[in-house]
Amino acid sequence: LNYLKDLGVSHVQLQPIFDYETVDESRPDGGYNWGYDPQNYNVPEGSYSTDPTRGEVRIRECREMIAALHAAGIGVVMDVVYNHMYRNENPLNDTVPCYFFRQNEDGSFSNGPWPGGI
Repeated sequence: LNYLKDLGVSHVQLQPIFDYETVDESRPDGGYNWGYDPQNYNVPEGSYSTDPTRGEVRIRECREMIAALHAAGIGVVMDVVYNHMYRNENPLNDTVPCYFFRQNEDGSFSNGPWPGGI
């Protein structure tokens, strides 16, 4: 943290830190990605934890990290993008079906821009 402060860093942005679907937390080499495939929102990714099998450890360590940054005078910005999902079966789509996903005219899911382009 002292190094960041010496650089003049006032804020850090945490890329998505929520529980990733495609990272196998049970293996030290379980993989890596940018975090845009969340499985559980508001649950810290276990591969960042010293014990991914215990949820309370994930939460405590994440809170301690953010508290330490704040204590050092460094602000924290969390990247939260709720429309990035690994599966279409999720609480957001269950709450408001067909709202969170782009779909083709036939109802299938689209991986392209909105109709007519962006």
